[in-house]
Amino acid sequence: FLGLLTMPVAYAAEIADTIPAPKGEISDAELAQKILNPVAAMVSAPFIFLGDYGIGPDDGNRVTLSIQPVIPFELNEKWNLITRTLIPVLYQHNIPAGTSAFGLGDILATAYLSPIKPTHGWITGFGGGLLMPTATNTDFASKKWSIGPSVLALRVTGGWTFGALVTQTWSFAGNENYNNINSMFVQPFVGYTTPKGWNYTIWTESTVSWNREQGDRNATQLYFTAAKVVTIGKQRIQFEAGPNYWIADTEVSPSGLGWRANFVLLFPK
Repeated sequence: FLGLLTMPVAYAAEIADTIPAPKGEISDAELAQKILNPVAAMVSAPFIFLGDYGIGPDDGNRVTLSIQPVIPFELNEKWNLITRTLIPVLYQHNIPAGTSAFGLGDILATAYLSPIKPTHGWITGFGGGLLMPTATNTDFASKKWSIGPSVLALRVTGGWTFGALVTQTWSFAGNENYNNINSMFVQPFVGYTTPKGWNYTIWTESTVSWNREQGDRNATQLYFTAAKVVTIGKQRIQFEAGPNYWIADTEVSPSGLGWRANFVLLFPK
């Protein structure tokens, strides 16, 4: 496996020869690999659907639509600013038993400074996020304003893209009757892009809630997805789907198997 990570850089030329793109347009394979980069300087609009089960003592379930528009800004010849806003819309059932809820969740606005040119082969981003108490239903509400730093690093080697994202968040204002937020989010990932524009990606997402009792702090889910870039009319779109499994859970997190499906509207330069 590690040997595959050192595939020759000539793979990029193979992609260009295998999938000819219209003059002036990026190929499906090049675009697919660019999507794996969280700080790629490309306008996009992901619509991500998540299904989670086994939540809480009453075995509840939740479906989430996360809308995540990405807008980059070129600050100068050396730096980009990449903004991403996460807007969740949720429906849950049996949390607790016999209840259901629907509404907007708390919105997270993030921004990253990223060098336009890689540093020693690594693409990096430095920034942070602001969590805003916008939830329309108290079942989804933190009732807290939260902020914190975030860093990411990734490397592209042939058809492979691998890296990690780490974010720490603290609440600094809000309703005093609700729990303070002190959590860390860690997301390592590995993806492979084929010459025909398929992405196969495996990653974990871990949320560590430092204020919870030891032994009930870590909720970690494992994802595996397959994705394909297509063109419908003149619109470039990526479709993606796959299962996830909670390999560690808390008393309030989901557990067991879940799923993810999404489409991303792409607007490459």
